Amino acid sequence: MKIKNAVMVVLLTSLLSACSMNEVHKVDSIEGTTSNGSNIQQSQETKLPDGFTTDAIKNALSEYVNYRLWYYPQPILDLAVSDKDLHPYIGKSIDVEVRVYNTGSNESVFAKTSVGEWLAIFKSKNGIIYCDGQIGNGEINWPDNTGNYTAIDNYSFVIQPPRQPHYGTSPHKDRMIAAVEANVRWALEDFYQGADQTYEEWKNADVYIADFYEYEEAAIAWICRQDGLIVEYPVAFIESDQEIVVQAMKGFTMENKDQYEFGGLQFDHELQGAAKHFVWNPAR
Repeated sequence: MKIKNAVMVVLLTSLLSACSMNEVHKVDSIEGTTSNGSNIQQSQETKLPDGFTTDAIKNALSEYVNYRLWYYPQPILDLAVSDKDLHPYIGKSIDVEVRVYNTGSNESVFAKTSVGEWLAIFKSKNGIIYCDGQIGNGEINWPDNTGNYTAIDNYSFVIQPPRQPHYGTSPHKDRMIAAVEANVRWALEDFYQGADQTYEEWKNADVYIADFYEYEEAAIAWICRQDGLIVEYPVAFIESDQEIVVQAMKGFTMENKDQYEFGGLQFDHELQGAAKHFVWNPAR
Protein backbone atom coordinates (compact mmCIF):
# COMPACT_ATOMS: atom_id res chain seq x y z
CA MET A 1 0.00 0.00 0.00
CA LYS A 2 2.45 2.51 -0.97
CA ILE A 3 0.22 5.69 -1.71
CA LYS A 4 2.63 8.52 -1.05
CA ASN A 5 2.88 9.62 -4.68
CA ALA A 6 3.37 13.38 -5.11
CA VAL A 7 0.82 15.34 -7.12
CA MET A 8 3.38 17.88 -8.34
CA VAL A 9 6.15 15.76 -9.83
CA VAL A 10 9.35 17.39 -11.09
CA LEU A 11 12.26 15.45 -12.55
CA LEU A 12 15.20 15.13 -10.20
CA THR A 13 18.01 17.60 -10.61
CA SER A 14 21.61 16.72 -11.33
CA LEU A 15 21.89 14.83 -8.05
CA LEU A 16 19.94 11.88 -9.36
CA SER A 17 20.78 12.23 -13.04
CA ALA A 18 24.49 12.04 -12.18
CA CYS A 19 23.99 8.82 -10.22
CA SER A 20 23.65 5.39 -11.72
CA MET A 21 20.15 4.34 -10.81
CA ASN A 22 21.05 0.72 -11.44
CA GLU A 23 23.23 0.61 -8.34
CA VAL A 24 21.72 -1.66 -5.69
CA HIS A 25 22.51 -2.31 -2.06
CA LYS A 26 21.87 -5.61 -0.35
CA VAL A 27 21.37 -6.44 3.30
CA ASP A 28 20.97 -9.97 4.60
CA SER A 29 17.35 -10.57 5.46
CA ILE A 30 16.16 -11.71 8.85
CA GLU A 31 12.60 -12.93 8.71
CA GLY A 32 10.37 -10.89 10.98
CA THR A 33 7.45 -12.44 12.79
CA THR A 34 4.16 -10.79 13.52
CA SER A 35 1.36 -12.40 15.44
CA ASN A 36 -2.24 -11.32 15.11
CA GLY A 37 -4.30 -12.69 17.95
CA SER A 38 -8.03 -13.22 17.64
CA ASN A 39 -10.95 -13.80 19.99
CA ILE A 40 -13.35 -14.55 17.14
CA GLN A 41 -15.16 -17.88 17.17
CA GLN A 42 -13.26 -20.74 15.55
CA SER A 43 -16.11 -21.39 13.11
CA GLN A 44 -15.48 -17.99 11.52
CA GLU A 45 -11.70 -18.31 11.44
CA THR A 46 -11.78 -21.65 9.62
CA LYS A 47 -13.57 -19.96 6.69
CA LEU A 48 -10.70 -17.55 6.16
CA PRO A 49 -7.52 -18.33 4.19
CA ASP A 50 -4.52 -19.44 6.24
CA GLY A 51 -3.00 -16.64 8.31
CA PHE A 52 -6.08 -14.42 8.29
CA THR A 53 -8.17 -13.62 11.36
CA THR A 54 -11.14 -11.32 11.70
CA ASP A 55 -9.34 -9.23 14.32
CA ALA A 56 -6.37 -8.77 11.97
CA ILE A 57 -8.71 -7.72 9.14
CA LYS A 58 -10.46 -5.17 11.36
CA ASN A 59 -7.15 -3.71 12.48
CA ALA A 60 -5.86 -3.59 8.90
CA LEU A 61 -8.92 -1.73 7.62
CA SER A 62 -8.80 0.76 10.47
CA GLU A 63 -5.10 1.44 9.86
CA TYR A 64 -5.68 1.84 6.12
CA VAL A 65 -8.49 4.34 6.64
CA ASN A 66 -6.30 6.39 8.98
CA TYR A 67 -3.40 6.24 6.48
CA ARG A 68 -5.57 7.58 3.69
CA LEU A 69 -6.93 10.41 5.82
CA TRP A 70 -3.48 11.31 7.17
CA TYR A 71 -1.66 11.52 3.83
CA TYR A 72 -4.44 12.73 1.59
CA PRO A 73 -6.40 15.45 3.44
CA GLN A 74 -9.37 16.59 1.41
CA PRO A 75 -8.83 20.36 1.89
CA ILE A 76 -5.30 20.09 0.49
CA LEU A 77 -5.99 17.83 -2.46
CA ASP A 78 -9.36 19.33 -3.38
CA LEU A 79 -10.27 16.01 -4.97
CA ALA A 80 -13.29 15.49 -7.14
CA VAL A 81 -16.22 13.87 -5.38
CA SER A 82 -15.65 10.12 -5.13
CA ASP A 83 -17.41 7.34 -3.26
CA LYS A 84 -13.93 6.25 -2.05
CA ASP A 85 -13.46 9.48 -0.12
CA LEU A 86 -13.83 8.89 3.62
CA HIS A 87 -13.38 12.44 4.91
CA PRO A 88 -17.14 13.15 5.14
CA TYR A 89 -17.48 10.15 7.49
CA ILE A 90 -14.99 11.21 10.17
CA GLY A 91 -16.76 10.82 13.51
CA LYS A 92 -19.46 8.64 11.97
CA SER A 93 -20.06 4.89 12.18
CA ILE A 94 -19.86 2.76 9.03
CA ASP A 95 -20.88 -0.86 8.53
CA VAL A 96 -18.45 -3.48 7.24
CA GLU A 97 -19.00 -6.98 5.87
CA VAL A 98 -15.91 -9.19 5.62
CA ARG A 99 -16.07 -11.47 2.58
CA VAL A 100 -14.06 -14.32 1.10
CA TYR A 101 -14.37 -14.49 -2.68
CA ASN A 102 -13.58 -17.58 -4.69
CA THR A 103 -11.31 -16.24 -7.43
CA GLY A 104 -10.35 -19.22 -9.54
CA SER A 105 -8.13 -21.56 -7.53
CA ASN A 106 -7.58 -18.94 -4.82
CA GLU A 107 -9.62 -17.37 -2.07
CA SER A 108 -9.35 -13.60 -1.68
CA VAL A 109 -10.39 -11.55 1.33
CA PHE A 110 -12.34 -8.34 0.82
CA ALA A 111 -14.54 -6.02 2.84
CA LYS A 112 -17.68 -4.24 1.64
CA THR A 113 -18.57 -1.08 3.56
CA SER A 114 -21.69 1.03 3.73
CA VAL A 115 -19.68 3.80 2.02
CA GLY A 116 -19.71 3.61 -1.78
CA GLU A 117 -19.62 0.59 -4.08
CA TRP A 118 -15.92 -0.27 -3.74
CA LEU A 119 -14.30 -3.20 -1.99
CA ALA A 120 -11.30 -3.11 0.32
CA ILE A 121 -8.82 -5.89 -0.50
CA PHE A 122 -6.63 -7.60 2.10
CA LYS A 123 -3.31 -9.36 1.63
CA SER A 124 -0.74 -11.15 3.76
CA LYS A 125 3.04 -10.71 3.70
CA ASN A 126 5.53 -12.13 6.19
CA GLY A 127 2.69 -12.90 8.55
CA ILE A 128 1.28 -9.35 8.38
CA ILE A 129 -2.33 -8.84 7.31
CA TYR A 130 -2.84 -5.47 5.59
CA CYS A 131 -5.37 -3.61 3.45
CA ASP A 132 -3.99 -3.09 -0.05
CA GLY A 133 -6.45 -0.43 -1.15
CA GLN A 134 -9.96 0.30 -2.40
CA ILE A 135 -11.05 -1.37 -5.63
CA GLY A 136 -13.88 -0.28 -7.88
CA ASN A 137 -15.78 -2.34 -10.42
CA GLY A 138 -13.55 -3.00 -13.44
CA GLU A 139 -10.30 -2.20 -11.65
CA ILE A 140 -7.45 -4.66 -11.14
CA ASN A 141 -8.26 -7.40 -8.59
CA TRP A 142 -12.00 -6.75 -8.75
CA PRO A 143 -13.66 -10.20 -8.34
CA ASP A 144 -14.97 -11.64 -11.61
CA ASN A 145 -18.11 -12.99 -9.96
CA THR A 146 -19.17 -10.53 -7.30
CA GLY A 147 -21.85 -12.89 -6.04
CA ASN A 148 -19.46 -15.77 -5.44
CA TYR A 149 -18.41 -15.04 -1.87
CA THR A 150 -18.89 -16.17 1.71
CA ALA A 151 -19.79 -13.56 4.32
CA ILE A 152 -17.47 -14.05 7.30
CA ASP A 153 -18.31 -11.22 9.69
CA ASN A 154 -20.33 -8.04 10.02
CA TYR A 155 -19.34 -5.17 12.28
CA SER A 156 -19.40 -1.39 12.60
CA PHE A 157 -16.70 1.10 13.53
CA VAL A 158 -16.40 4.86 13.92
CA ILE A 159 -13.94 6.60 11.60
CA GLN A 160 -11.61 8.57 13.85
CA PRO A 161 -9.81 11.83 13.03
CA PRO A 162 -6.45 11.04 11.37
CA ARG A 163 -3.37 10.46 13.53
CA GLN A 164 0.24 9.65 12.73
CA PRO A 165 0.28 6.00 11.56
CA HIS A 166 1.76 3.24 13.70
CA TYR A 167 4.30 1.55 11.43
CA GLY A 168 5.75 -1.04 13.80
CA THR A 169 9.25 -2.44 14.18
CA SER A 170 11.02 -5.74 13.60
CA PRO A 171 14.57 -7.04 12.92
CA HIS A 172 13.57 -7.48 9.27
CA LYS A 173 12.43 -3.87 8.99
CA ASP A 174 15.71 -2.73 10.58
CA ARG A 175 17.48 -4.41 7.65
CA MET A 176 15.21 -2.60 5.19
CA ILE A 177 16.04 0.76 6.77
CA ALA A 178 19.77 -0.04 6.71
CA ALA A 179 19.52 -0.89 2.99
CA VAL A 180 17.85 2.45 2.22
CA GLU A 181 20.52 4.34 4.16
CA ALA A 182 23.32 2.51 2.31
CA ASN A 183 21.75 3.35 -1.04
CA VAL A 184 21.31 7.05 -0.23
CA ARG A 185 24.87 7.35 1.09
CA TRP A 186 26.22 5.69 -2.05
CA ALA A 187 24.16 7.96 -4.36
CA LEU A 188 25.33 11.12 -2.64
CA GLU A 189 28.97 9.99 -2.57
CA ASP A 190 28.89 8.91 -6.21
CA PHE A 191 27.40 12.23 -7.26
CA TYR A 192 29.82 14.27 -5.20
CA GLN A 193 32.99 12.42 -6.22
CA GLY A 194 32.04 11.83 -9.86
CA ALA A 195 31.18 15.42 -10.72
CA ASP A 196 33.56 17.68 -12.63
CA GLN A 197 33.64 19.95 -9.61
CA THR A 198 32.70 19.63 -5.99
CA TYR A 199 29.31 20.82 -4.84
CA GLU A 200 29.85 22.35 -1.41
CA GLU A 201 26.14 23.01 -0.95
CA TRP A 202 25.55 19.27 -0.44
CA LYS A 203 27.75 19.10 2.64
CA ASN A 204 25.97 18.67 5.98
CA ALA A 205 22.81 17.55 4.20
CA ASP A 206 20.16 16.18 6.55
CA VAL A 207 18.71 12.87 5.37
CA TYR A 208 15.43 11.57 6.75
CA ILE A 209 14.15 8.09 5.92
CA ALA A 210 10.36 8.28 6.16
CA ASP A 211 8.81 5.53 8.23
CA PHE A 212 6.94 2.78 6.38
CA TYR A 213 5.09 -0.47 6.87
CA GLU A 214 7.23 -3.58 6.65
CA TYR A 215 5.00 -5.06 3.96
CA GLU A 216 5.46 -2.08 1.62
CA GLU A 217 7.49 -2.41 -1.55
CA ALA A 218 8.89 1.12 -1.50
CA ALA A 219 10.13 3.83 0.82
CA ILE A 220 11.15 7.49 0.65
CA ALA A 221 14.20 9.37 1.85
CA TRP A 222 14.26 13.16 2.03
CA ILE A 223 17.63 14.83 1.34
CA CYS A 224 17.62 18.35 2.81
CA ARG A 225 20.37 20.82 1.93
CA GLN A 226 21.27 23.61 4.32
CA ASP A 227 20.04 26.21 1.80
CA GLY A 228 16.50 24.78 1.95
CA LEU A 229 16.52 22.64 -1.22
CA ILE A 230 14.74 19.32 -0.67
CA VAL A 231 15.10 16.19 -2.79
CA GLU A 232 12.56 13.37 -2.55
CA TYR A 233 14.52 10.13 -3.09
CA PRO A 234 12.17 7.12 -3.46
CA VAL A 235 13.44 3.53 -3.53
CA ALA A 236 11.90 0.15 -4.25
CA PHE A 237 12.51 -3.03 -2.26
CA ILE A 238 13.24 -6.30 -4.04
CA GLU A 239 13.69 -9.26 -1.71
CA SER A 240 15.33 -12.40 -3.04
CA ASP A 241 17.53 -15.21 -1.72
CA GLN A 242 17.35 -13.91 1.85
CA GLU A 243 18.62 -10.50 0.74
CA ILE A 244 17.02 -7.06 0.63
CA VAL A 245 17.84 -5.24 -2.60
CA VAL A 246 17.16 -1.49 -2.86
CA GLN A 247 16.60 0.12 -6.25
CA ALA A 248 16.53 3.92 -6.51
CA MET A 249 13.71 5.54 -8.49
CA LYS A 250 12.96 9.04 -9.76
CA GLY A 251 11.58 11.54 -7.30
CA PHE A 252 11.14 15.30 -7.32
CA THR A 253 12.76 18.43 -5.89
CA MET A 254 11.48 21.48 -4.05
CA GLU A 255 13.33 24.77 -3.67
CA ASN A 256 11.74 24.81 -0.23
CA LYS A 257 9.01 22.87 1.51
CA ASP A 258 6.41 25.53 0.71
CA GLN A 259 6.91 25.36 -3.08
CA TYR A 260 4.20 22.73 -3.56
CA GLU A 261 1.30 22.50 -1.16
CA PHE A 262 0.97 18.72 -1.24
CA GLY A 263 4.73 18.07 -1.44
CA GLY A 264 5.27 20.28 1.60
CA LEU A 265 2.51 18.48 3.49
CA GLN A 266 3.99 15.10 2.63
CA PHE A 267 7.41 16.31 3.73
CA ASP A 268 6.12 17.62 7.07
CA HIS A 269 4.18 14.43 7.78
CA GLU A 270 7.06 12.13 6.97
CA LEU A 271 9.60 14.00 9.06
CA GLN A 272 7.38 13.45 12.08
CA GLY A 273 8.64 10.21 13.55
CA ALA A 274 11.05 9.46 10.68
CA ALA A 275 12.50 5.96 10.78
CA LYS A 276 16.08 7.26 10.52
CA HIS A 277 17.90 10.60 10.41
CA PHE A 278 21.55 11.18 9.62
CA VAL A 279 23.79 14.00 8.39
CA TRP A 280 25.77 13.32 5.23
CA ASN A 281 29.20 14.63 4.34
CA PRO A 282 31.54 13.40 1.58
CA ALA A 283 34.15 10.84 2.56
CA ARG A 284 36.94 13.16 1.41
